[in-house]
Amino acid sequence: MKFDVHCPPLIHKIEKVYVILSVDEKGNNGIVATEIPMLGMTPLVTSRKDILERYKEIVQELANDTNRTYKVVEFSSRNLIEEIGPIKNQKFA
Repeated sequence: MKFDVHCPPLIHKIEKVYVILSVDEKGNNGIVATEIPMLGMTPLVTSRKDILERYKEIVQELANDTNRTYKVVEFSSRNLIEEIGPIKNQKFA
């Protein structure tokens, strides 16, 4: 199986991730995704503050349109769960 993968230039070590969350009346939350031109449906998650600022503009419009409140959350704990590398001697079609 072939996948289209976007790997941007590695410009910094990721120490923090910023996420836009939707929260319901019970306190449950989920990651907000929205349609972004030329990117398609995109979860609003980033490690860059400049992109976060652009996301906040999008979310303000979304809040106005939906009459809902959204949260901007920073995650800064880093725990390596697993490393996945190539399988040796595997032939790909």
